[in-house]
This record gives sequence, structure tokens and C-alpha cells, in this order.
Amino acid sequence: MVQMNDSLANMKKQALLQIIEEQQQSAQLLQQENEKLRREILDREALISDLNAFSHTVAHDLKNPLTALTGYSFLLTTRLRDTQDTTTLHFLEVIDQTSSRMSRIIDGLLVLASVRQKVVVTKSLDMGKIIDEVESRIELMAFQHHAQIIKPNEWPVVMGYEPWIEEVWSNYISNAIKFGGTPPIIEIGSTPLPDGKIRFWVHDNGNGLSAEASTSLFAAYSQRDRIEFIPVEGPGLSLSIVKRIIDRLDGEVGVESTNIPGEGCTFSFTLPRAPATTP
Repeated sequence: MVQMNDSLANMKKQALLQIIEEQQQSAQLLQQENEKLRREILDREALISDLNAFSHTVAHDLKNPLTALTGYSFLLTTRLRDTQDTTTLHFLEVIDQTSSRMSRIIDGLLVLASVRQKVVVTKSLDMGKIIDEVESRIELMAFQHHAQIIKPNEWPVVMGYEPWIEEVWSNYISNAIKFGGTPPIIEIGSTPLPDGKIRFWVHDNGNGLSAEASTSLFAAYSQRDRIEFIPVEGPGLSLSIVKRIIDRLDGEVGVESTNIPGEGCTFSFTLPRAPATTP
């Protein structure tokens, strides 16, 4: 009887030791996997940092020669304007348009690097001032398309980061001009939401979008018939970068369309309302 009890005790002891050993092995494997995951995260963070620095450096390095190219093109156009050399003038116009598009792509790279890296402090925004700045930037484009922009006299005060919000408005309004009706009639405004945020929107009178196209507009590097990665005409960013900006500012982007010609689209974004100031 005593031997049987000793045998049972040894079996329990062996089973317990085996459980402890298995737990130690599992803990060791878990620690190894955690360390592997930590190294992968550090490697990816370093890669992202390197890519951001590279894109920023490349963008700046491209900007200088491109500025020189645009300047020389302008000087040649000025000198040949009164001549009959229409072929050369046409080539210079193509150079100028292509250089302007490259400049906008570079600006997009710089903003993308900023959105990824920059730590911003949100402040109350003077939306009327931001809209005035955007209208100044797209003045030539609006004039060329005979566009009409309808806007309210007053805007609600929200929290955000002014340089980024200016880029968002610039993208939305320039796309509305480019893809609006003939002539483009663009209405911009804001609507308060029940959750305390403000929805800002841009409505055009273009052909509209299908439901399928609407769902992928804000995806990274999406290229639809209506919207290109960087708009060919006018300033602006890709809609995927617009989404990154608004996500960073605790808001949401959206688009609505009935896909009926003439009824156009309504592009929107939301921002938190600024806290009420106490007198």
C-alpha cells in the first residue's frame, strides 16, 4: 500500500514537472516571438522614417531644377510672344504645363511626408480666411473655367490644423471646378452634426459618380475617370492624402452622388467643433 502511494506520488510529481517544463518552454517561445515582433516593428519604423526622409529630400532636390526650368520657359515665351513662331510657343506651353504638374506632384509628396511625420497641435480655425486663401490659389483656374463659387458669409469655428485644411479645401474645390458642369457652379458650406462635429462640403454640377466609383475614391493611389492621383489642372492632393489628413484630425471624409448628369457630387469632411469660449 505504501509502495502504491509512493508510486502515485512520483507519477503526480513527474506530471507536475512536465507541466512546469511545458509552461517554461511556452513562455520562452512567447518571449522569443515577442522579441522577434519587437525587432520587426523597429525595422518597419526605421524603414518608414527612411522613406519619409527620402521622399522629402527627393522632393526638395527636384523642386530647385524644376523652378529653373519653369523660369527659363517663361523667359523664352516672353521673348517669342510677338513672333510668328507658333510651333515653338506651343512647345513652350507644353513645357510650362508639364512643369506645373510636376510641381504639384512634388508638393503632394512634401505634404504626404508632413502628414506622416508631423506632430501638430490643433487650434480653432478661421474658415473664412482659409477659404479666401484657397480662392486666391485657384483664381486662375476658376477664371479659365468661368467657374462660380457660392459660399456663406459666416463659418462655424472648428478645431484643426490650418495648412492641412487649406490643402483639403484646395483639393475639393479644384476637383469640383475641373469635373463640374459647363460652366462649373460650385457651392460650399457646412452642416452641424448631432455628435458635435461640423460637416464641411463642396457640391458641383458635374456628371456625378457611380456607387462603385464612390467607394474607392479615397483609397490609396486610386485613379478613377473623374479623379486622378494628382489633378492635372489646378492645385490639389490625391483624395487618399486628404483622407489621411482628416483621419489625423479626428474627422471623416465622404462623397455623395446620384450619378445623374448635372446633379454632380458632394464631397465632405468633418472636424470637431471648437469649445465654446466663456465671456
